[in-house]
Amino acid sequence: MTPDQLRTAGKRIYGEKKWVASLANALGVDRGTVYRQLKRDKREAVYTVAVAGLVEHHKRQRELERAVRKP
Repeated sequence: MTPDQLRTAGKRIYGEKKWVASLANALGVDRGTVYRQLKRDKREAVYTVAVAGLVEHHKRQRELERAVRKP
């Protein structure tokens, strides 16, 4: 996962504003850890897997919400 992919995933899940703090809270880490992961060329595997899981959960949640709204 590249820094751009991490940034895109965070914004997709939590929105444009304060996504770093929300992502850090969901991962159970400090905001500084998320910022460090954005600056490094390689992310730690733990964070890559966790963010991928959050993205998948968000995607499934949106699908369920759309199915409920459908008449």
